[in-house]
Order: sequence, then structure tokens, then C-alpha cells
Amino acid sequence: MLSRDSARESVTLYNYMEILAEDGTPHAFYKRTVRHDCIWKQDSEATYEATGQVNRDAVTIWIPYHATYFSVQRGQLFTGKGWTVQIGPELLGTYIVRGICLFEFAATPVKEFTREQVIPFEAQFQCKRPQEIIEEFIGSRNMWYLEVRCP
Repeated sequence: MLSRDSARESVTLYNYMEILAEDGTPHAFYKRTVRHDCIWKQDSEATYEATGQVNRDAVTIWIPYHATYFSVQRGQLFTGKGWTVQIGPELLGTYIVRGICLFEFAATPVKEFTREQVIPFEAQFQCKRPQEIIEEFIGSRNMWYLEVRCP
């Protein structure tokens, strides 16, 4: 259960999407969604390996449930209406930014969509990628939330 005493803040989600343009060609972009009343917990850890000290920082984000949430973990198809959090390989899946982020990605033909288009975003903002998503849907809907763990 989420603590009532925890400081709440907004997070911005960027979900990879593909849409058909007017000419019928598929275009890729990131859908931007802002969620409020979230909790962002940063854990700083270090481990020691043969090569020396390695940082193992981790972030856990608790996002309150809302009726517009699509659970891709449970097989629901996310079509761009509402919001979701997805684990995905590089470029796919969800980017999460702490606070309200106004960056907008331009729609690009899927065949031309490359890592170079995401590099300015990653360089400008400290974004996280989900590694684990736990859906805590227990009790009344007012108590439901998603726990998102990021490396």
C-alpha cells in the first residue's frame, strides 16, 4: 500500500507507438502522458567487482491506478487511448521522466526511425526505462497502483 505521508509528484511517460499516416505508411512516435500523485524513490547503491566500484542505482516509481490504464502485462492491446507502462527493447517500450516534461517527439516513418532520434531526448532528460512492473490491484480501486522498478 502507498504511504499517505510520502511526497507526491508528477511523472511523464513516453510510450512507443506506430500509427498509419494519411498515405498509409506506418509512422513511429512516442505518446506523451503525464501522471500525477506518483511517488519516486531513488536508491543509490554501489558494488565492488574485480574492475572496481560499480554504481547500481535503482529507482522505484509508484503510479496510482486510473480507469484509462491499459494493462499490456495482462494482454490488453494499447492503441494510444489512455496510458500504459511497457517493458521493451531499445527504442520500444516506455521512457519515464521525473516531473512534467514538455518534450515532444515528431512522428517519423518506421523505416527511418533510428536511435539517433532518441539520443537528444536521453541527453537532455534523466529518463528511466522499466525493468519490472508490478500491478497492485488489491482492495478498493482508490488503493490500486503500479510499482515500476527501473535500473
